[in-house]
Amino acid sequence: MTTTSNDLPEVAKIEERGGWNFTIALHVEFQYEQYNRIKDFDQAKLKFPAGLMEIWNGRLSREVKVNKTVKESAFVTQLSNLDKERDKVLTSIFAIVRGQKLSPKKPTAEAATRLARVLKPYSNTQRASLDEESANIRALKEDVSTRTDDIATLGLTDSFTELFALNESFVALRLQRQVESPREDLPNSRVVRAETSEAYDVVCCYIEAAFLHAANEEDRAAIGALIKDLNKVTAAYKTTYNKKVGQRNRGAAKSDGDQSED
Repeated sequence: MTTTSNDLPEVAKIEERGGWNFTIALHVEFQYEQYNRIKDFDQAKLKFPAGLMEIWNGRLSREVKVNKTVKESAFVTQLSNLDKERDKVLTSIFAIVRGQKLSPKKPTAEAATRLARVLKPYSNTQRASLDEESANIRALKEDVSTRTDDIATLGLTDSFTELFALNESFVALRLQRQVESPREDLPNSRVVRAETSEAYDVVCCYIEAAFLHAANEEDRAAIGALIKDLNKVTAAYKTTYNKKVGQRNRGAAKSDGDQSED
């Protein structure tokens, strides 16, 4: 809200409309917060042209879909990392069992030979499709359940426990990821954020104009209160953003400090 000296008419301004520096997730939340406040206000007092709010809402919906694809890419990265980890553990188990078959200690060699027979059907598991690998590891868990002594003899108890835990994490995350993907081609996050902010900026211009040209002082006061609310929301989101940036910067500084001590 902007006030003037007593001899000038009062004006009102919606502060820092864009939220350009926000992450796309924070930007979506910010835009929806402002959209809902404005939508709940008496639209007749704001004198919007027909379709303006619908245009803004449509752009917001596109930004939500882009935000979903960003989250999807994070899921893909997590799934890939879990898959690599379980492949690594599985490869290690196969290598140890194969090597221990040649152990000079008879009990160890015999345990490795017995376990190798159980593992043989799963020798190509790492090269299977993701879901096939998950199913194979679950089947392997059942098959080795009767070979706990041999596993302990070879020192592989922790390795098998880790493998099965990684597999369960992978399966759970893959189920969580099964959401509907956007079907149409979408712009990148920078473009869609700019489009949403552009619509919001136009809305803000109309609100400021409505304040100046209000039909009466009661309407002007109501629009002024709306502008104050919008500015409070903006200030709150800026505080949230600045806290996140500060935490990130402190983390980076600590990391640099740790490296300098090495």
